[in-house]
Amino acid sequence: MRRLVTLLALSLVATVSTVAAAESYYWHEGSANPPKASHVYRYTTSQSCGYLHQYQTSALSAGADTVMHLTVGNAEVAWNDNGGPGLGSQITYMCSGSGFQDVTIWVRAADNESGGRPELNFTYTFKHSIIINGQTVTGFTDTSVPLGGFLLGGAGGLNTASTDTMETIFVNDGAAATILMSLSRDTPGMGHYKLRSWNQSSGVGPASRLSGNGSQTDELWVIATPTEATREGPVRVARNDKATSDADGDGLGNQLEYEACTCTGAGSGSYSCPWSTTFSCSGVTNKKDTDGDGISDLYELIGKQVFHPFTGLEVYSLSLPLWGAKPRHKDVFVELDWVATRPDGTTLPPFPVQQANLAAGPYANLAIPNIDGIPGVSLHIDVGANGGCNDEPGDVDGISRMCGNFGGATTLSSEPVFTNSCESMLSANMSTHRRGVFHWMYRCGNGCRGSTKADHRCSQISGSLVDQNNQLTNDPSELVIHELGHQIGLEHWGRNEAGLANRKPHYPSIMNYTYQAGTLPAGVPGGGLASRKFSSGTLPSINPRNLSETTEWAPGENLGFMTTWKYDFDTDGTTNKIDWNRDGLYSPSVRANVIAQPGERMNGQHLPTQTDVTDLAPIDTAAGAGAAYVNPYTYVVVSTDGLLMWSRRTTGSWTAWAVVPSAPSARVDSSPSVLTVGSEFYVFFVNDSGSSVRYARFSASGVLQGTGWQTISPPNNVVLREVNATLVDGNIYLSTVSVTGSTSLARVWIGVFAGTTWDRWHLAQSGGTDLLSGTNQFQVTPALVQGPDGLVRLFVREEGMQRNGELLMYEALSLPGTFTPTTAVWTAPSCKLAGRITALYRPHRTATGTPLSSGNGALWIWYNVENCSAEPYRARYRRTNGILDAAGPGAGFSMGFWYESLLGTGHDQGPTCLDLDLGANGDAQERAGGAAAVDHPTSIALFMSHSGDETCSDGVMYVPYGDGEGMPSVAASDFDDVTFIEDNLCGSVHAGASCEICVSSGTCAPAPIGGEDIDCTYELE
Repeated sequence: MRRLVTLLALSLVATVSTVAAAESYYWHEGSANPPKASHVYRYTTSQSCGYLHQYQTSALSAGADTVMHLTVGNAEVAWNDNGGPGLGSQITYMCSGSGFQDVTIWVRAADNESGGRPELNFTYTFKHSIIINGQTVTGFTDTSVPLGGFLLGGAGGLNTASTDTMETIFVNDGAAATILMSLSRDTPGMGHYKLRSWNQSSGVGPASRLSGNGSQTDELWVIATPTEATREGPVRVARNDKATSDADGDGLGNQLEYEACTCTGAGSGSYSCPWSTTFSCSGVTNKKDTDGDGISDLYELIGKQVFHPFTGLEVYSLSLPLWGAKPRHKDVFVELDWVATRPDGTTLPPFPVQQANLAAGPYANLAIPNIDGIPGVSLHIDVGANGGCNDEPGDVDGISRMCGNFGGATTLSSEPVFTNSCESMLSANMSTHRRGVFHWMYRCGNGCRGSTKADHRCSQISGSLVDQNNQLTNDPSELVIHELGHQIGLEHWGRNEAGLANRKPHYPSIMNYTYQAGTLPAGVPGGGLASRKFSSGTLPSINPRNLSETTEWAPGENLGFMTTWKYDFDTDGTTNKIDWNRDGLYSPSVRANVIAQPGERMNGQHLPTQTDVTDLAPIDTAAGAGAAYVNPYTYVVVSTDGLLMWSRRTTGSWTAWAVVPSAPSARVDSSPSVLTVGSEFYVFFVNDSGSSVRYARFSASGVLQGTGWQTISPPNNVVLREVNATLVDGNIYLSTVSVTGSTSLARVWIGVFAGTTWDRWHLAQSGGTDLLSGTNQFQVTPALVQGPDGLVRLFVREEGMQRNGELLMYEALSLPGTFTPTTAVWTAPSCKLAGRITALYRPHRTATGTPLSSGNGALWIWYNVENCSAEPYRARYRRTNGILDAAGPGAGFSMGFWYESLLGTGHDQGPTCLDLDLGANGDAQERAGGAAAVDHPTSIALFMSHSGDETCSDGVMYVPYGDGEGMPSVAASDFDDVTFIEDNLCGSVHAGASCEICVSSGTCAPAPIGGEDIDCTYELE
């Protein structure tokens, strides 16, 4: 039998004073007196029975007031307030019989002003003594014990139902652990609040949860941290009445949702929050997800808890509020894993927190409204590390962070196989219970930049900030911003309806390559870090086929970014009139290239193309193509297995491939050259032995003219591989290189063919030195082109270890003649030029296709590159501006800037051919190949040979262009990223779900509720 001994001196009671305001359901960041969990002393001992044991608090700091409870098992058996020295407490207790009994002593503050708030820092001394033969022997003393225990309720403030639950909610930089203590008024002593029950870790993760008091009409709740907890601090508390009222079925009671300012489903009218902004639930389709971010109100208010179906124990939890989630503000969570070791053996650390801070900025700055009155989307990144994470923008209590260790980010033992389907990577690297809440990325170790797969469910980002020269190459924060944009559903041009063209100048979004990596200088409006933004879709559309340079394009907009080196458009200095074709003039209606930028690539594959799978029939060729336009036909000619084949079209489909009439055998690796002269066209190629050039003249309809095929002997009887043909001053000139040995240098030769008279071959020289264009094995066929100034320009690749990636331009007054060197057109020492160079000059056109009267135009060059940025054998081109000089006699031709574009294939377009100009069946030798350029009256068309892959057969790719650049079939437009992100947050986080959670764009169907893990959130395929 247990015997309670209460000393007479301890029988006096005291009332509870100064408890928290009576907010009955949710104590939140906006509360007038929010809970701040503070230390409650918990002392457990095995007490020897038959002896009086005395537990006492003394040496209280000024203002401190303790209350003591003694419990055995789950019941309180003794209590005292002011029985000790001063406002100290004292309980003397003896258990009957012999042996020992486990008892726990609880010491808490009498009220919040005497130690319940952690910033008050009250202390006392705790003593455990044994009274033996009237003598008090102290067995344990603990000094400077912190006094705490934040009080809620009291004096009728709270009357919880037995079906209610009270639970703590952790917040960043708040209490490290909590104890929730439930007390009720004890009838024998009006000042006695009896300790009814307590809990430390039944809530989400380490949080506490208790059921309500039920029949009690006067109750007290103590929000505490255990003595051993490392940190006191803020904590939120929710009283959940879901068992009696949960109109929307989200696991949150109606009254709790009212005080938390979330929708209940009970009505759709104006909702006046008691502590936040007034809003209406009428526009919230899914009341379970008030802010429409795809994460249920339950998860964002309390957290996600998954229980074992048989034991009922928690097996997984997501403490989303601790990590910054708010049910009234749109949130995005990202798990960012990392590959443990790079290929060179060095260790790759977790994603830097400072970069996570930067990544959150553009999302926080979005003009997306929220119920809490603060615009933007809060991005929270699980980087697997704490420390250095900034407060979330707009945070009112300094406890919500943009990154940290959320318990999921981890090292990957090996580089994932990055396929179009992310299911295997998600299954292997992210917990199933995180799906529907977290997006997933990983930091690669193999030198990747950034990529998001086709199903928009996973991304890889660079593992390095700098390259081997310690130069900043990939900004990880920008990669996270950009790739997350892809996961939400944005493309490099916004969305397809805006026009499939990356690098649009009128799409100022971080999704646009031009607006990445600090593209815009800090001094330019929108430049520096400010360029890390999403577009609001306000800039006017652009139709490259019809642009006015005499009308303001975007009145009132600051177009400083349009004049920077990334776009280099001139303006008239006073209005927003733009020189779209960059020719120095302002014309009322022009066609223009508006995409490419100096020194940067524009992905031609984003623009309309036609490949062999949809147009030109597949054909096997080991070299490049030749092509020409002769009104009204376009011809393309290739060499396949020594046969010269052609196809033609006017409009519509191409004809079937056919043998060119009477054509002799051609060299397998020779690229034919086709040239329009008046109303006819010529076909040139090198014969099968390389001992001669064969040519023939054809009518527009393809009828062989004259005496048929003719022969031109090679220069000095050397072996040839292929030739390039061009018109200079009305005469045909051929450019080629000689092949005299396996390691010999390839000298440049130029031959002239005037009408029906062949002149001879001339060695091209500069300053008395022969010009070279590679070696026999790696030769590059040079190109000639004449500009409007009459000068002839020669493009070659000169040989030399330091010039593998250098394309040089020379000029001559006439042919044959001595060439003068100019600056390099393109330099990349790690790359190699290969195949054939193609060049042409094309005057700018009006919208109707008529050349401008000024004659202004552009000089174009296409060439092949090997081993360049892991893009072997891709066809590229360069472009300059041509300007007539009206001030002096003759035509002055200003070269202007060079522009670059990568032609070929990539991940941004459907069926494409991966390898261009590879040679016969992927032969690694640099075969003669290259783009064939056709100057149509209204466009340029390109033809590139390629080897087959899984998406298309061997053949020729036909790329129609307009006025020197690919023309969208409709006007390209800016895109409203902001609205799109707002509408698609829900759908993006639930992408791939086997059951419908987001019923349409911007409208979320029922999300997971209760503490359960809903199977249909994600099912493996």
